[in-house]
Formats: sequence, structure tokens, C-alpha cells
Amino acid sequence: MNAIVNIGTEIINRVDPHYVSFAIDTAQIVGGKWWAPNFRFNIKPATKKVDPIDLHNKKLIQLARQLSPAYLRIGGSDADFVYYQFTKEENAPPLYKHILTKERIDEIITFAEACGMEIIFNLNAGPANRKKKKFIDKNALELIQYASEKIRVWELGNEINGFIAMHGLQHRISGKQYAHDYAQLKNKLDPHLQLIGPSCLFWPRIGEVFGITKKFIKNLQTPPDILSWHYYPQQSNRFFGRVRPARYYKSYKKRYLNDVQRWAKKMRKFQTDSTPTSQLWMTETGHAMFGGQQKHSNRYIAGIWWLDLLGTLARMHHQVVIRQTLIGSDYGIIDDHTLEPNPDYHNSLLWKECMGTKVFQANSDNPYLRVYAHSSNIKTHDIALLAINIHKKQTINLKIPQGMIKKYYHCSAKNIRGKKIDINEETCHQQTFTLPPLSYAFFLIKKI
Repeated sequence: MNAIVNIGTEIINRVDPHYVSFAIDTAQIVGGKWWAPNFRFNIKPATKKVDPIDLHNKKLIQLARQLSPAYLRIGGSDADFVYYQFTKEENAPPLYKHILTKERIDEIITFAEACGMEIIFNLNAGPANRKKKKFIDKNALELIQYASEKIRVWELGNEINGFIAMHGLQHRISGKQYAHDYAQLKNKLDPHLQLIGPSCLFWPRIGEVFGITKKFIKNLQTPPDILSWHYYPQQSNRFFGRVRPARYYKSYKKRYLNDVQRWAKKMRKFQTDSTPTSQLWMTETGHAMFGGQQKHSNRYIAGIWWLDLLGTLARMHHQVVIRQTLIGSDYGIIDDHTLEPNPDYHNSLLWKECMGTKVFQANSDNPYLRVYAHSSNIKTHDIALLAINIHKKQTINLKIPQGMIKKYYHCSAKNIRGKKIDINEETCHQQTFTLPPLSYAFFLIKKI
């Protein structure tokens, strides 16, 4: 098959230099329940209590440092059950499940600084911090006051009302109430601090779960600093309530890759209609919800989904995308047992090396070739182009009329369901390239 790739000259979006960012789950920080490596399908989430992650591990720091600049989000379901303890005499009130000490907060800050990352901290907006559903911000403000010199970006709650599904707690919060909570806290913050909300969760097929975003925006007098949402394209066997069970082929089939556009358009419309000054971020995403799918989410084939998502959301006016997770379970980009990089670690590195902050329109006349163009992060080249062949069997011969390929990184695998990724780096001088089935390449291009 042949394909002609056209690259526009108009800048359609500018992403943050931290566009590709990462998360460590709150459960990993405090030693909460985390997705079990071995599981059986049942009516409860397959989780087990884990030891707190070692934030002093030199190899982990070294691997994470290579991914900077990036944000490091500390957040997740357990974030809404954490009490911030600043003196040892304090005891957590009822409904709190975890304690985060001042010493552990310092460890988080030290780790992020060693990795060259900036922290996003997911504040507790759950039932323990509420009285008659109204948010009590005292404990959150204590943490912010303590850490505001080091942490500039805060997120109010994790997937509001998500604790209903995960913990069976009936404390449903309305969009109007959450808007009040957000404004209450924002008004007490120093102007240099940013506050993210509402971190709503979109499921494949059905859209926003416990939908509050529309009413949240409607009831805010001033736009949020950052309008955020979460999305996973499929769901692992660890949870009984799956609407799209994870399968390896859903990482490259066009139908599933395009699904995120539907919900991104909805969030973009919320932004343009009501909060045009807000940035639009996806503050949590992964290959499959509920810890990732075994033998799928940490394999080569999942990289097609990951890179396509990054290209899609950059084109759809997002500034930051946060990957769940940096390390852990099946969707981590670093294996938490071996501390070896998974394929998406290398994919993230390649994106950061090649793809700059300016986003250009790009298209192809071949429906199986997905292309994304950015400014180049390497000054000697004008354009960085990501091209993905999503056809399972056929090679695509692509041509770029407007530019000359000067260098490329071609990624492929003999076993698409394995962990090994083959990266071929070449310097060249050509306008055409042969892209085998289910492979992808980053091209560094000089304009003609």
C-alpha cells in the first residue's frame, strides 16, 4: 500500500513542555490496596495491601530522570482517604484509611527533585473531609501551607464520586457542590498555585461516570485553572463492572483508537463554551483501567495505543497527559519487580526526544496510516513526524512531499505481544519510507 503524508504549516496547538507526564498512585505512597498481580475475576476489585514504594531507589530515580521534564502526579482512588499528619501526636479522624506523614511528604518532594519532575498532588476531597457533604478544607490547607514552595499544582479530589463504585460509600457529590468546594479552596490559595478540577472519569462506550463536569462549570464564577478528565480505552479483568474488556487487538484497531476523540470533543466543547482560559489536561490514563491487563498492557502492542493517544490529544488542544503509572501493576512503564523498562518507557523517551511543543495538522490518504506532526525538539530539524501503521498484515510505503527525512527511529517487534521492542535508528536523506505492519516510526524532517 502507498500513502502520501501532508503536513500543514499552521500551528494548531501548543503543548506544555511537560506534555508527557507520569503518576505514582497514592496507594503506592501510603501502602494502601493496590492492583494484585495475580487475580481471579469476582465481584470485588482484585486488590491487595502493598508496602510503600521505595522513593530512595537509585535505579528508579535514574530511570525516571530520563523522562524529565515531566509532572509527577501523586494521586488515585486512595487519595480521597488520606489524612495529612504533621505531628506524631495526631490521630486520623474516622473514615480516613491512611496517614501521610510530614516525613513521607518530604520524601516525595526529594524524589521528584532528583528526577527533575514537578509534583501534582491529588488532595483528599472524599467523605472523610466532608460534613453534610460540604468540603472541610482545614487538613488540605495545612498540607498546602507546608509544601507550597515545592508543589505548585494541586488537584481537588480523584474522580469525584468514584469512591461509590470502589468502596460502596454513598456520599454522592453534585457538580454544584463541587464547584463550591473548588471556589472555596481556590480563593484561599496564593495566586502562583494552580488548582485542577474536576478530574472526572470517562468510561469507554458510556462516557462520563457520575457526571458532574457540566454543572461544575455552570456553577463556577471564574474558570478553573485546569479543566481535567480521566480516560481508559478498556478495562482489565480485575473488576466486575467492565463495559469494554481488555483485548490486545483493541490497541491498534481504528474503532477503538478513535473512541477517545468522542469524549475529548465533549471536554473541549465544555472548555471553549464556558472556560476558554482554562488549560485542558488528561490527568490520568492507562492502557486498561484497574491496573492494566496482564500480558497486554506492558507489551509492545500497547505502545501503538499510547503513542496514538498522545498524538490525538495534542491535536485536540490538550496541554498535558499523565500516564498511570510510572511504576507498578500491568500498566506501569517500569516493572516494579525487576525495575526494567517496559516498551512504553522507551516510547515515552522517543516522544520526548523528537516531538516538540508546537502541533501541526498532518494527514494521510491511507486510512491505515496515522500521522502526527510537531515541531522538532532537535534544532537541526524542522518537523518531527510520528507515523503508525495500524494494518495487521500490509506494509505501507509512505511519501512526504513537503520534506526530506534526515533521521528516523523505526520501532517494531517480532512478537507484538511480547515485551521486546526493536528500535532502529538511522541517519538518511530521503522522502519515502517503508513501514511494516503494526510498526511505527519517528521521523526528523527538514522542510523542502
